[in-house]
Amino acid sequence: PKGSYLVRLSSTSPGCFTISKVGKNDQISHQRIDYHAGKGFSCLIQGPDGTTREAVGAGVPLETYLAQHSKELYLITPIECSTWK
Repeated sequence: PKGSYLVRLSSTSPGCFTISKVGKNDQISHQRIDYHAGKGFSCLIQGPDGTTREAVGAGVPLETYLAQHSKELYLITPIECSTWK
């Protein structure tokens, strides 16, 4: 369903994560979340007007970072994977 998502380790960028999600248009997309020591997590978020900004979460766990930006990223329902419970 729209807004469903899962977070996984990036297959192309070691130390980073990827959000795989179903967007408002029912399309599946993948968005990388970078991690840099001292800077924390970051990703690019496109606003409704088409402008892009970097969302940075210094000093917070990934779960908190995602909660802080869930509305902008359209993250509604996490898909749980029994492997990572």
